[in-house]
Amino acid sequence: MIIFLKSVLIIIIIFGCSYLGYLKSISFIKREKILKDFDIFFNRIKNEICYMQTTVPNLIENNRQDLDIEIKNALGAISTDMLITNSLFQIEKSIEKNIDKIKNLNSMDKNYIIKGLNGLGKTDEKGQESLICNTVKFIDMQIEEASNLKNKNAKLYKNLGFLFGMFVVIIFI
Repeated sequence: MIIFLKSVLIIIIIFGCSYLGYLKSISFIKREKILKDFDIFFNRIKNEICYMQTTVPNLIENNRQDLDIEIKNALGAISTDMLITNSLFQIEKSIEKNIDKIKNLNSMDKNYIIKGLNGLGKTDEKGQESLICNTVKFIDMQIEEASNLKNKNAKLYKNLGFLFGMFVVIIFI
């Protein structure tokens, strides 16, 4: 009976630690995916600004539909707030609040995305296109960094979780 309980405890410890390592590795994968979604989003907006005369809330609403649910919800709230209020200050606060809710992005990612969204509709077509191009360039650099971090760290954390579980089992049992 005691051997059975020890075996069950060993399995629980190893799987628990492995799962924690897996959860940590997922944050690297999600960051890259979220940045790629924002890259797609800003490129679509740039095309619509260049070739169509659409209001900013409609731009956001039309282009958020295929994105990750977390981004989709944040952009939907921003779009709704833009339609409800005309206050530039309130819109900027809404953008900041809703982008800050997105997990797995670092503060630099969030700041550039917020700056990119805040600049929409404030200048002429060329100014907006330039702002979006700069935002897309930054996001592309961040995607490259996120991809490198994912390749280095995702497998590391998965293995580290398993090894930590084995360490705990060996030390305590």
